[in-house]
Amino acid sequence: MKYKILLIGPYKSGELRIGQYLSPPLGVHRIASYLKSRGLADVDVLDCDLEGEEKFLDLVSSNRYDIIGFSLLQQTLKNDVELMISARRMCSSLLVAGGQGAAFNANFLFENSSVDIVVKGFGEFAMEHIVGALAKENSESFLDIPGIFVRTADCFVDTGDAKPYTKEEFEHISLCTDFSSIPYERYWRFMESVYTEKHLKIMRNDGMLRTIRLVTSSHCPMKCRFCSSTNFLDHAAGCQRPLLLRPEGIIRMMRNAKESHPSATSFYICDDDFVQDKKRVLEFCSLVEQEAGFAGMAFFCLSRVDRVDGPVLAAMKRAGFRFIIYGVESFSKKVLRDMGKRISHPQPAILAKEAIESTISAGMTPLMNLIIFYPTANVQDIIETIEHSISLVGKGARLTVYPYIEFYAGSDIASDASFEHTTTEPEICGKAVLMPEFVLPKDPIVRALAAESTSRLSAMRESILKRHSWEGVVPHPLNGIALFMTVYSLLGMDCSRLELLADRIMEDAAFDNNAFERSPRVRGVGILGS
Repeated sequence: MKYKILLIGPYKSGELRIGQYLSPPLGVHRIASYLKSRGLADVDVLDCDLEGEEKFLDLVSSNRYDIIGFSLLQQTLKNDVELMISARRMCSSLLVAGGQGAAFNANFLFENSSVDIVVKGFGEFAMEHIVGALAKENSESFLDIPGIFVRTADCFVDTGDAKPYTKEEFEHISLCTDFSSIPYERYWRFMESVYTEKHLKIMRNDGMLRTIRLVTSSHCPMKCRFCSSTNFLDHAAGCQRPLLLRPEGIIRMMRNAKESHPSATSFYICDDDFVQDKKRVLEFCSLVEQEAGFAGMAFFCLSRVDRVDGPVLAAMKRAGFRFIIYGVESFSKKVLRDMGKRISHPQPAILAKEAIESTISAGMTPLMNLIIFYPTANVQDIIETIEHSISLVGKGARLTVYPYIEFYAGSDIASDASFEHTTTEPEICGKAVLMPEFVLPKDPIVRALAAESTSRLSAMRESILKRHSWEGVVPHPLNGIALFMTVYSLLGMDCSRLELLADRIMEDAAFDNNAFERSPRVRGVGILGS
């Protein structure tokens, strides 16, 4: 018997964040492809952010699905739970939840939704076993599947660890992905209605909107304290080594994707750290250069600053990489230590600066991910990070600035009771539910600075946009610079370099590097004196 399954991607249900792109829920498409390749089920995939919630209601009401599966993120938890409750009202399908937002929130899901099973790790093999158990028509059979939580009459049961995944298994499920079933063109048309060519040029993403996202490794093993992804497979299978798709496998995946979507212009390798194995990266770049079908294609990826060197950057540039997103997070040695970044260099700020500058020299754009109000940061840590950032953006880097650490269940910092966090209390189907949101700074001055600067950010941003008569969505790099300006103005510090930087970004003009190398000048007392 072939079962009928509906898989639903995480539901953001709102406007995109500044600089965010709507893209297919690759995880559920990969599961669907695997199940179909095994002949186990007819599978529909739905992205409510693209299709709308009405499509979800129509599919559930007009089909007799045996299983409805939901992929959850921490940020989409409320919306996903509401979809589960709606599904249960309309049908008696087996409801299964997976992804990081489910695995680390099993208790919350069993208390606030009608979910039947929560999957801890990769969904492909778990769903295969669930389908097998469903065929036995005995709910007790689910308890024999390792690596899941199962609802019983009066509680839910943890069935224990799944066996660690192998490289061969990871390669198999990765290469099963049927890119022809993913409607990339619809996503691209939507994003082309959001971002203008000028916006993309400011971001250094011009010509790269038609991007296909790839996952070529399982996770980063570095155990940064604010990250839940690094713990995801360990939570499912005990101690799990990173799984890396071989360069030949990545090329096969790219060929399949490009054949299915010939108008694609770029590939985004969205691993937590694509450059964690330098030998693999060099081999991949060499294969790309030999592949005529990839000529003119652009690439971008994520990396740590301590992974790259001259030969790696040169090889990536030759292969067509245009953009590297670096998890810099902070330029403060103390904060990096508190984060658990484990950068093996006596001066990590110098190492990060050199990596960013080397990337620019190699002809690529570095984008720095930064967290300003880390829970253990003091004012000097914040100034240090902003100062280094000003200099590097002045040389051609771009930046994404996160004010706070977002609360991610499953991260080390989320389970540390010494930290306070903010909460929200949204209504889920008429019931108020308390949910954590941001982890707060411990330093009272930094906490006050964070609250005031984030409240003033919108006004600061709008004043810059108005000065440049800008219409449409906010250019991504401007958001971080505007936050820096609110911080410096509250500290009574000179904002002239930041104002100049904002103007140069908006005008996409050349930079005078000397203008961004001066030391900050204090012009008043600001919040420090209050």
